[in-house]
Amino acid sequence: MRKIVTPGLISLILIPSLLVAGIVNGQTAIRSQNNPRLSQDSAIENPYYVEDLSRSIAEGKIRPTEGLDVEVEKIEDALTAADKDKKGTIIVDRYGAKRQAVLDNLALRLAAGKNTALRGRKLFKVNLAGIVGGAESEADVASRLDAVLKSIESVKGRSIVVVEEVASFSGKNPAFGATVAERLRRALGDGRIQIVSTGTFDDYRQEVLADDLLRSRFGAVDLNAENSEDSFVGDKLSPDLRELLQKDPDQKVKVILQAEDIDNSALRGVLKNNGVIVSDEARSLNMLVLELPVRVAEEVAAAQGANHLSLDRKVHLLGHIETTTGALLVRDKLNTPSLLTPVLTLPILSLLSTNLLDGSGVGIAIVDSSVRDDHRSFIDYSGNKRIVYKVDFSGDDHLTDDEYGHGTHVAALAAGGVGRFADGADWNYLSNYRGIAPNSKIVNVRVLDQNGAGTTANLIRALDWLYTNRTAYNIRVVNMSLGSPAVESWRNDPLCRAVRKLTAAGMVVVAAAGNNGKTANGQKIYGAIHSPGNDPSVITVGAANTFGTDARDDDGIATYSSRGPTRSYWTDDANVRHFDNLIKPDLVAPGNLIIGARAKDSELGTSNPSLTVPNGADDKRKMMYLSGTSMATPIVSGAAALMLQVNPKLTPNMIKVILQYTAQRLGGFNTLEQGAGLLNIEGAIRLAKLVRQDLPNPTPPGTPLLTTNGMPEHTSTIAGTKFQWSGGIFPNYGALTGTELITKYQAFYANGLLVSDGLLVSDGLLVSDGLLVSDGLLVSDGLLVSDGAVLADNANPAGYQTLTRGTLLAPSSLLYSNAATLPDNTPIADGLLVSDGLLVSDGLLVSDNIRSQSNNVLAVGDNTARMR
Repeated sequence: MRKIVTPGLISLILIPSLLVAGIVNGQTAIRSQNNPRLSQDSAIENPYYVEDLSRSIAEGKIRPTEGLDVEVEKIEDALTAADKDKKGTIIVDRYGAKRQAVLDNLALRLAAGKNTALRGRKLFKVNLAGIVGGAESEADVASRLDAVLKSIESVKGRSIVVVEEVASFSGKNPAFGATVAERLRRALGDGRIQIVSTGTFDDYRQEVLADDLLRSRFGAVDLNAENSEDSFVGDKLSPDLRELLQKDPDQKVKVILQAEDIDNSALRGVLKNNGVIVSDEARSLNMLVLELPVRVAEEVAAAQGANHLSLDRKVHLLGHIETTTGALLVRDKLNTPSLLTPVLTLPILSLLSTNLLDGSGVGIAIVDSSVRDDHRSFIDYSGNKRIVYKVDFSGDDHLTDDEYGHGTHVAALAAGGVGRFADGADWNYLSNYRGIAPNSKIVNVRVLDQNGAGTTANLIRALDWLYTNRTAYNIRVVNMSLGSPAVESWRNDPLCRAVRKLTAAGMVVVAAAGNNGKTANGQKIYGAIHSPGNDPSVITVGAANTFGTDARDDDGIATYSSRGPTRSYWTDDANVRHFDNLIKPDLVAPGNLIIGARAKDSELGTSNPSLTVPNGADDKRKMMYLSGTSMATPIVSGAAALMLQVNPKLTPNMIKVILQYTAQRLGGFNTLEQGAGLLNIEGAIRLAKLVRQDLPNPTPPGTPLLTTNGMPEHTSTIAGTKFQWSGGIFPNYGALTGTELITKYQAFYANGLLVSDGLLVSDGLLVSDGLLVSDGLLVSDGLLVSDGAVLADNANPAGYQTLTRGTLLAPSSLLYSNAATLPDNTPIADGLLVSDGLLVSDGLLVSDNIRSQSNNVLAVGDNTARMR
């Protein structure tokens, strides 16, 4: 990556022409040039007008960026095809996250002669801002541009010219004026030089498709840049399906097929010819659930339009809250405080206010074992039911009951209320156990049966339904206190790809990390994060132990809470495993021995009578203790609902960043155990309320994000404990810190991007692409961020470097690789055995033994002091 500086943006997506002018010998500023009229021979030598990328490579200014081979090959194929018709090529890049790096890699491949069809071609980049800047007249602009184009045309061998920002060619609203547009259109039309331009999908639709000349002269290459890492990788069969093919090819199994188009006739023909049964469809996700003999799996995966084939896996469960999380402190934060505010924050009197911050209007989908319909926790202050819809994907269809009891408890932690205001019994038995968003709408989505188990196929059907019906019920938050073994990479995993589609549509998906942080004999292990918690788009939640106190200074991480890094993987042609190794969980929340609603006659309740709260309540008001990341997850879901109530304009990525940025780092625990730290609802709401709701669409990166010019105080005080915010986030492989995360709009806040977008791996080190991540932030590729110490703003701890565009970062000691242990010899979960399940280093069988282990965690947790 070359050293460049942040310019003012001319276009949201394209590298602005001002930026191109700065890419000269590491220059960091653009100066207007009052150069005399150039001759044809001298124009190509003027670095303010044109850059010879071959020369920049020879001078060491361009470095390769990993992971972009697919995109570069797409462009090479398009250039080869377009060359025959003397047409131009437009690179359609939805967000611009990787476009500069793709062009750099293209230049490197051309210089190395790796593509025989394009061998000998030279790549030039025209700087329109430099040509226009300082010009004394339109005639001067025309003379400069004519000289540049003619000088490039005269180079031996047909040249390729990059003219960024397709609006420069516009016949209606040209970005650099009519004179520039007229000459560029003429050059595009005569085809003597091959032109490459770039644009967003909107640019392509508005500028190219609406213009007869541009439509006929430009061929498009879609980089699928909502996340270039989002493309499928490696073997088309999931690792467990591949192993089953080798061991028992005649076995009949249920699989999930991901396809470009599930109605593709060729694909359907392959399925029919092989006797494959299509048992279900998830149309909005382009997935099919198939029943087939394992031996035909490879033929199905090779069919036209087929992307990936995964084995259908079992899905399992992974249990004072208002006070210790800070939720009680923000009940009055919906509007400007009044003289009554201190009084109305008292639990009983707060019900008199119609302006409570209680999740009102926000829909939370509880994807679980059902929600007991008649429990009084799920009615509003007037006695009306808050379960607005219920749908079953488990095949049981007992939607008014919860035979297992898990979903009812989970729903109460996210959205349990105090019943009807005028009902004294409701208040007596429920008021101490109010959930985080006690007046939100609940959508009951059942995917687990009476034993607390389900399948990936049914879960995907549920996610397909949620995507389709998200607007009808204002479903803004999806709680997934469940998971399956994270076998295959998040890039291929159908469950991960499904939740990414939900987050791209504006839904906040909150998932449990899992309860596999230790072995049966108590040994700590890393790397057992479950799917979909291993996906970078979701908010993955680990469990904290409050030890039954409201104060937070004694809190720690529950011993069973699953730790990162993620160990899902993909396999290349050489049968080498490539582990994802993402930093997870994202944060932690109280999850040990937590009180929530007890479903009548449920498996968990009747099998563990000691877990029932002994307060004499009847079945409709009974409460019970449960433990696990399943219990921590809905607390974060409830927090997200409060944030969306106070600021409906927040995107899922904004919510994730705010939750991590305001979290409290816990001393004595590393990042792979706690992520950014312990949930801080007080700080999250305070910051969410400051985020502007009038941001333009699209929002240029760097736009002021807050409604105030002042910096919000980076501390919170909850239950007598004052602590500093973490001040940072953890995007996939490293850390980002700095106040610009909250004071300036970052491009990755948009829907459809990952928080990690904007950080590339170049020469093995984390760098910024300069487009999605603003300058001035701190970036580290190390993980153990001072074990609980707060990174103060503008601090520059070891292993960190102030981020400027293209700056390489000195490597800090890496915490993990493909090794089986961490530096302290703590085992990392690794290895997939179909017969044994997911083998976690010492023999802990996740898939075969997960239900008994999860039940043990749910019932026992860490045997410490508990809430009352």
